[in-house]
Amino acid sequence: MNSFLLVCFSLLASWTTITAFVVQPTTTIRSTVSLYDTEESEWYSPPKKEAKLAQHVKVDIPEITSHADWLEQLQANEHRILVVKVYASWCKSCQKFGGLYHKLGKAQGDKMDTNSGTLVTEGNLGMAAMEYGRNSQLCKILGIKRLPTVIFYHKCRPLTQFACKPADFHMVQEAVQHYTNLSTDELDFEADMEEKKQSLQDLQQEETTKTNDKPSIATPSSTQTSVLPKRKRWWKL
Repeated sequence: MNSFLLVCFSLLASWTTITAFVVQPTTTIRSTVSLYDTEESEWYSPPKKEAKLAQHVKVDIPEITSHADWLEQLQANEHRILVVKVYASWCKSCQKFGGLYHKLGKAQGDKMDTNSGTLVTEGNLGMAAMEYGRNSQLCKILGIKRLPTVIFYHKCRPLTQFACKPADFHMVQEAVQHYTNLSTDELDFEADMEEKKQSLQDLQQEETTKTNDKPSIATPSSTQTSVLPKRKRWWKL
């Protein structure tokens, strides 16, 4: 009897050992995988793919080719912020900037049906482009000195303008976010401040021009020729 119980206990102990080595690792692996899946779903999110437009829909960024086109764009976008990109066809930096500008238009600009020529979606931002060579006189009036340059308008009034290289395109995005979040009264105030700033710059430029245009005072050294004979230097015979 004692030997039979001893055999039973030994069999039970061996079965417990087998269960510990076979069943427990499987449970541990399952719990580890479950924990990993949970953590991944909390912090990891796959990158969002950029939405593609239909083949017959494109971003509408009108090209300004004359002073009349410029006035037309100002009047057509009185109800929202208008951004005008000034570029040159030969400028490589402008070409890189143009790609980023197109992406901005894809996100916040107008969309047009190429088949019918009608507006599909109106964005919260008006966008246009102006080539410097075709509008050199207008660009000089606007004070464009570097390319590419962007100009922000509200109700046909300039809000700000600045030159921006492609690496600093975030400045354009920040300006868009800033102005689109302002109320009408705040935008009017910004336009007033820009006009005062421009008036002050024009006044300073005018004073500088007047100073440069003043006649110089004649001096004896500049108007009279010395009558004294030139001294011979020792190394000249």
